[in-house]
Amino acid sequence: MGAWDFGAVCDVSVLVNRASIERAELLLDGGGLYLPSATYSWLARDRLIGVRGKAIGYSLVSQFVRDRRLLVVYLPELYDELARRLLFAVERQVPLTDLRAAMLAAHLGLPLLAFDDELTDELGDHVNARTVW
Repeated sequence: MGAWDFGAVCDVSVLVNRASIERAELLLDGGGLYLPSATYSWLARDRLIGVRGKAIGYSLVSQFVRDRRLLVVYLPELYDELARRLLFAVERQVPLTDLRAAMLAAHLGLPLLAFDDELTDELGDHVNARTVW
């Protein structure tokens, strides 16, 4: 049984629209889709957020959370603090949202699912990021 059987942490590129989220569900074939709680809290507060030029709306994401198709997971404070420190180490070139997702994926031992190359391009020099497909 591989990590894909359990799911993946969602990058913002997965959450931009209904079609992307449903594509992720099909790709993972029943595995869970996870989102860091800090990202969801920011979205709940502001109702619309933008990361790397992608807009994510609260109404869509919250519907998937209510239907338990997207699971909001608490990122331990230690990892959140490490993400904040990395933010300054990479001269703010990588959004905190991406760093939190990467930390959550590492913490849960799950892959980080992204539908664009921007995340791996940004993180690739700083972590051992690999494109699976």
